[in-house]
Amino acid sequence: RLMQAQLYEIVQDELIKAEARASLTEEQRFGLTYFLNEQLNRRIRANRGSRAEAERALNTSGEAETLDEWLEQQESQNLVLLFLRERVRDRVNVPRRAIDLEYERRLDEFNPAPEARLRLIQVPASNAEGVAEITERLASGEAFAEVAGADANRFRRADGGAIVRTLAPEGETTEYFNTDLFPKLNAATTELSEGAVAGPITDGEGASARVSWVLLEAVNRESVSWYEAQEQIEAELQSILTREETVRFITRLMERASFTSINEMSDRLMDIVVDRHRPELAGRWKPLVPPQMRAGGG
Repeated sequence: RLMQAQLYEIVQDELIKAEARASLTEEQRFGLTYFLNEQLNRRIRANRGSRAEAERALNTSGEAETLDEWLEQQESQNLVLLFLRERVRDRVNVPRRAIDLEYERRLDEFNPAPEARLRLIQVPASNAEGVAEITERLASGEAFAEVAGADANRFRRADGGAIVRTLAPEGETTEYFNTDLFPKLNAATTELSEGAVAGPITDGEGASARVSWVLLEAVNRESVSWYEAQEQIEAELQSILTREETVRFITRLMERASFTSINEMSDRLMDIVVDRHRPELAGRWKPLVPPQMRAGGG
């Protein structure tokens, strides 16, 4: 039930905070007090030095009703963080072998196949006026992407003729365009260096003939070595292992603690709600823990 989940969360939070407070050294207690006072003063200074203004700002943002409540929240958060860091995070170690295996598993992610970013303009050869317009505009130095937006272009006009091609492995030839339909265009593209333009190039005959211009905008050859990736991988694995160890640690903490069972607390709260607000339902709902089995029951 939702009530049980909320109760469990409350008990868990309070248990961790109690353990955290009990485990603080005098030095840590002093450091935490100093830190919280600094946080409080900084909050007040940010509101023109007015405590009342600071509380209004907290109310408006929904963070807290009062500065005292906000300070209590800050204390709880920092207590829990410090406690879990000491008891869990600082004790979690990521083995070198785990980093090696993760890098190998994600080799394609860190070393993706290189890609070529191209822009293409294609105009039917029968459109002499369009061919002339594109030729003149490119010759004048106008940006290729702008020219690719011309009505005469029949290839991805809205995207400025943008196209991405994955490059073939080293030693092999990349087929940028269908070599049966556009052999000349493909051959010219393979000879381009970054930033260079080829065209006009005519492929095909009759009504299917196309005049093309192609720009090799950039070649992306991203590659992240193990040495470059190890810090990221270690941080990610550390986070995963820390979450897992935190769950185990809190479970052990809950098992060692002595408190009324969540089911029983839930049933008692339900009894109170029914008695006060819906007495007509008394006896009609089934508790998770039978009354005779509750602490102090007959």
